[in-house]
Parts: sequence; C-alpha cells; structure tokens
Amino acid sequence: MSSESSFHSLILQVSNKKLGPTAYRRRAEILMELFVLVKDVENCILIPCETTIEYMVTKLMENYPSFKEQSVCKNKECPTREKKNVNIILDVAATMLKDDFNSAIENEMVLDLYTKCPVKWCNDYEETQISETGSCIFI
Repeated sequence: MSSESSFHSLILQVSNKKLGPTAYRRRAEILMELFVLVKDVENCILIPCETTIEYMVTKLMENYPSFKEQSVCKNKECPTREKKNVNIILDVAATMLKDDFNSAIENEMVLDLYTKCPVKWCNDYEETQISETGSCIFI
C-alpha cells in the first residue's frame, strides 16, 4: 500500500474515532516509506522520524498541491516554470476572522510576483501567478 493510500485510509479511520491496532499499523507503514529504517538486535524495527509537520504534509500530499505557481519571463524566449505548492503559510488568526475565507486565503498567500529570471543569459524579470488551485489547502 502506498503512503498516499495509507494516509487517506488513516485519516478516514481516525476521523471516525476508531483509533486502534489498524490505525497504528497504517501509521507505521507511512513512516516506513518516508524514513530510513534501523533494525534492532531484538528483531524490532526502529523508525527515527523526528521531523516537522510541514515536512510530513509536504511528503504525504505532494501529488495533491494546494496551488500551482506559473512563472513567465518577460523575455518570451525563456521557458515557463511551474511549481506545485502543498501548503500555504499565512496568519491563521487574521484569516479565520474574515467573512470571505477564499478571498482571505488568496490575499494572505505570499508570492514573489516579480523576480529575476533564473536563466543565466537572461537579464529580464519573470512574473509569477497562480495557475490553478487544488481541492484542499493545508495551512
């Protein structure tokens, strides 16, 4: 079972308040796919998985981006760049107090609109916009 399907299955199980041996097994399967395993002498498997929640969400949800950035250089000869973004960093307290949550998310997103083009021979700037948004946002 892939970490994606294990993760979705774990979410469904925990959301139904059924935390038991199956949920713990799924959690272990997910961790075993994301981290280097260390086998112990006593036939136990240790999973050193000290990390941040941002890393875990990014790894588990990398195929389900919250939004995609599209960067287009003013010089039309440079290739268009696309970047998938799994999570959005914003001021949660300020965003939650607003009436229109979708507009709040859009307004709070940090995007460098104009940056120097990364192509070595180009001295122009590229403009970055959101090309599409996903069905879920991790804040």
